[in-house]
Amino acid sequence: MLLSFVLLAGAMAAAVLPKLNDIVGSERWYVPIDEKIGLLLEPGDYSLYYEAERSDNSLNRALPLSDSFSTDTGDRVSDVGVKLDVWFDDREVRVYRDSSMSYSVNERAGYSLLQFRASEAGTYYLELTIEEGREGLETGIYVIGKDWTGAFFSIVKRIGGLLLLLLPLFIWGLVRAIRGVDGQSAPHHAGHAQWSGYAQPVPRPAAYREGMDHVALNELTQTIIVAARAAFMELFASGERFYYCTLFTTGEGHAPYISAWSHEALAREATRLAEAGKGEAESLAEEIKWSYADSPYYAFAEARMADVEARYAQRPLLHELDETKAEAELQLRLQAMELAMRQLDAEGLFRRNQPRSEVVVLVEIMPPDPINTEIAKRLNDPAWPAMQMWLKEAAE
Repeated sequence: MLLSFVLLAGAMAAAVLPKLNDIVGSERWYVPIDEKIGLLLEPGDYSLYYEAERSDNSLNRALPLSDSFSTDTGDRVSDVGVKLDVWFDDREVRVYRDSSMSYSVNERAGYSLLQFRASEAGTYYLELTIEEGREGLETGIYVIGKDWTGAFFSIVKRIGGLLLLLLPLFIWGLVRAIRGVDGQSAPHHAGHAQWSGYAQPVPRPAAYREGMDHVALNELTQTIIVAARAAFMELFASGERFYYCTLFTTGEGHAPYISAWSHEALAREATRLAEAGKGEAESLAEEIKWSYADSPYYAFAEARMADVEARYAQRPLLHELDETKAEAELQLRLQAMELAMRQLDAEGLFRRNQPRSEVVVLVEIMPPDPINTEIAKRLNDPAWPAMQMWLKEAAE
């Protein structure tokens, strides 16, 4: 009897736990307001969520949940106060409202507003707008994530199938137990499926803390996304294989610029320096390998960051603020930079010339600060080769 229960529990765990990980740990992508973005999506159902700290009731203040979760299921939805347009292959994808699902993960909560279905894998273009007269919603943090209801019902189906398959074994064990012959030769322990818990492929930033100026965060993030996307796309047009891409700023929070290293650029630069009598090419390559300032792509496409400079010029100067306000302002700017790089990553930008696992994507303060490593671990999977190399050779 005991053996039957162990086998049943083990089989159910093996089937269910990976699916639970899919539900809780599925990727979510930040969606800016009034900005068209592209996301590489697999087939499936996706939801637009309003995401906030679990203790934050800003959505309740901006839009009562009883109002946002109405029964309107038409193609054009107005009851949630936001409008999401989705296109795929030059065709408009139907956006609808058919549930009020929410999630709560690691002190963060997401409230489902709208859904759409990706019928096939590819790049889907999305644009989120706030309806006129809906005050407060523009301060929200909006993300796209997989609709976990389908995964939930998939779990139920898996459990049901397993129960049917193992029913004969269970009955056999029950009969043996009734006859009193079970248990003497049963093993004292049995292996069981282990679950290490939820870990996102690319962990989310620890941002959106209470008191942060979300309007300014959205404005900065969207401006950086547009400018940095253009700069990196110009850079990647070379066809070179990049292993390091960074969006860097200073401790004073100046407007950011991009820098990068490709394998080809590193070889060229090391050879040039060696020919100039600076040392051996191999040693020189190791010295400059992770240096944003020594790269020939330092502040690449600087002119494309003009709008970012203008936006930063509208912000207060850190040295004119008291210590607390200066730190809050710097953190806001770093958050905007991180969210921007996360969005570009979600669009597949850093996979253009090389596998994503072979390029480390960073947001950095110069001179180097330990926060660079914290952000790097959120933007990159620590198991990826490029990330492991960077952690070993360059992390603070």
